[in-house]
Amino acid sequence: PAKILKGNFVNPAGNISLRRVLLTLQFVISVGLIICTLVVFLQLYFFRNQSYGFEQHNLIALGFEGEHRRQDAQLLAENFTAYPWITQKSIATAFPGDMNYREGFELEGSDQSLLIYHMQADRNFMETLGAGMQQGRFFEQEDGLELENVVVNQELVRRAGWDNPIGKTLYRNQTYRVVGVMEDFHFESFHQPVTPLVISALGNSMPGYGLWLLLRFDERNASQALPVIQQEWEKVFPERAIYLHFVEQVMGEYYRVERNFGLMFLVFSALTIVIAMLGVLGLAMLSTRQRMKEVAVRRVLGASILHIFKKFSVEYVVLILVAAVLAVPLAYYFMESWLAGFAYVISFPHWTVIAALLITTGISMAIIAVQTLKAGRINPSITLKYE
Repeated sequence: PAKILKGNFVNPAGNISLRRVLLTLQFVISVGLIICTLVVFLQLYFFRNQSYGFEQHNLIALGFEGEHRRQDAQLLAENFTAYPWITQKSIATAFPGDMNYREGFELEGSDQSLLIYHMQADRNFMETLGAGMQQGRFFEQEDGLELENVVVNQELVRRAGWDNPIGKTLYRNQTYRVVGVMEDFHFESFHQPVTPLVISALGNSMPGYGLWLLLRFDERNASQALPVIQQEWEKVFPERAIYLHFVEQVMGEYYRVERNFGLMFLVFSALTIVIAMLGVLGLAMLSTRQRMKEVAVRRVLGASILHIFKKFSVEYVVLILVAAVLAVPLAYYFMESWLAGFAYVISFPHWTVIAALLITTGISMAIIAVQTLKAGRINPSITLKYE
């Protein structure tokens, strides 16, 4: 009865231990999610700042279909010569982010055929794309004079095992001769490594191919690029719907799932931290309330509030360290599994473990400090006179 009347009905040996277990579990989830969230955002940051091997900004692709798509694309391209801020124009059967046509080629010096991405392009393609040549040349003459020539990427040269690729041949319905090797550029997401690519000169016969007019515009005129392009399209093809892509947005769509994944982790981490800190607040309030007499006695004997804070905070630091021992291996395992789905990844950033501990510990210590300060400011005589 005396304990009930004094408000000490809680059994510290039982309920406090259960609360510590639950609080430790909350810390495990909090630390783990913070680590995972940081890793996800670092990987996405890596994507955003990784070079694609070509200039994806300020590049628009206009799609053409039908029997006269080549003539239509050339006709519209002529109209854009009136705009000096449209700096480059090229006609091709594909562009980075929309390459989906592969064919089997027989390579000189190899007994096996290789499945290779194949596209056709005019001689302005590389300059419009902003990609570079590693050796040899790109198409320089009119398309009809280059139909037996191809340009390949460095990855194809590596796969073929060619030491001197210029002049080597490939066969697919006809024999092609390699006249240039372009530097590798990413035409798919970083989930996949760069794959072999062959570019042949733009021909009149393009079965199965769509056609794209690529337009590069000056960044200073970015605001008027879209309205002008739509205006010229409606002038030339008033009865057709425009089919337009910003190449930067197309490449960015590859990582929409990852961006949503990162946002989800951020939201869940924030909620988990809030729940865990509510647990810290509840346990701190309960612990402080039950140790009011101890706080009063220590204050009477000359202990500072800082000393009492250190005394009370040790328990929480131990719980957080125990949680870290459990959370770090789990977070490392799940993040390594997630990163394994990309061909180009960051190494696991170990500093995220320290950051997660600092965030969790910092918030916890702030809560405990506030409760300790409240208890320490109460006049010891008020507390002790009821005991």
